[in-house]
Amino acid sequence: MCVPYTATNQMHVFELTLQDADGQELPMADAPPEAGTPDGKIRRLGGQFNVGRPPTLQPGDEQLIALAVNIDGLEFERADTYRFVIELDGSPEKELPFRIVPAFQVTPLRR
Repeated sequence: MCVPYTATNQMHVFELTLQDADGQELPMADAPPEAGTPDGKIRRLGGQFNVGRPPTLQPGDEQLIALAVNIDGLEFERADTYRFVIELDGSPEKELPFRIVPAFQVTPLRR
């Protein structure tokens, strides 16, 4: 994500969702029992960050923020196109499309 000069030294909120080709939010993981989600699934991951303004940053510059998320056990029911959507401060910021393709098992030749 890019944080403009005017948005430094402020708290920002991000959320990550997974969507199918029709734009429907999909579950990413099982929720812990204390989460109290209706279907026991996590559909949104999020957090907060604050980017400082170093003395070398000039007005008009942006800072690049790397976001890494480990989603353990994410499964896809079928081959299709999907996308992760990142919201920043409540507005869609970036879409990361990808495609799941079926895995083909190669059968060894017998002699």
